[in-house]
Amino acid sequence: MSAERPRLREISRAARRRARRQAAARRRSSALVSDANDTPSAAGARDVSTVVVSRAAHPARVREFERALARAVDTALRFPGQLGITVLKPPAGARPEYKIVIKFDSQANRDRWYASEESRQVFAHIAQHESRPPRFEMRTGLESWFETDLAGASPPPRHKIALATWLAAFPVITFWSVLSWPLLGDAPLAVRAFVLSGLMTFSLAYVVMPRITRWLAGWLFAERGGS
Repeated sequence: MSAERPRLREISRAARRRARRQAAARRRSSALVSDANDTPSAAGARDVSTVVVSRAAHPARVREFERALARAVDTALRFPGQLGITVLKPPAGARPEYKIVIKFDSQANRDRWYASEESRQVFAHIAQHESRPPRFEMRTGLESWFETDLAGASPPPRHKIALATWLAAFPVITFWSVLSWPLLGDAPLAVRAFVLSGLMTFSLAYVVMPRITRWLAGWLFAERGGS
């Protein structure tokens, strides 16, 4: 295991160096285009997409898991649109759970990676040494609320995200409005809005949206799953 940990650290450092070089190249390209045409570059117009993956190694196969993970990171770094990968390892003595933060220059390239044969192969290899299925979190705006256990699943379509959020927000706003009225009924509008928006945000993020996502998973992620 000790031999694999330096390997993971080396790959993580290489990913960060590569990301810095690519960012510098994009800035230089953007400056050249701006000087010539006074318009933003195509690279700057794309949305960076971040995927946070939580993986748990089988306690008896940590060495094999880290070897498979290192191979997967190495493969992913060669894929088009890759902006860098960070592997967060568990502290000594803790459960062998790993967080992998992956950045792509666009959602399209992210989806291509998860639909590729290369990703299917490396994920299948990692799965042999895991104690549970991985958890994927796609972080792009409201999509950070929609987490799935489907390996490589893309986030739901935007119209489904909007409908699910609306469905969750309506009862939360109604509940807190009724409950807080005796205390805030005479308060200035700005104070009422500030308190209600805070209560609504925390209720959605920590209580309502995780449940809504589970209850509506069959509809939200229909025909969107992948490897």
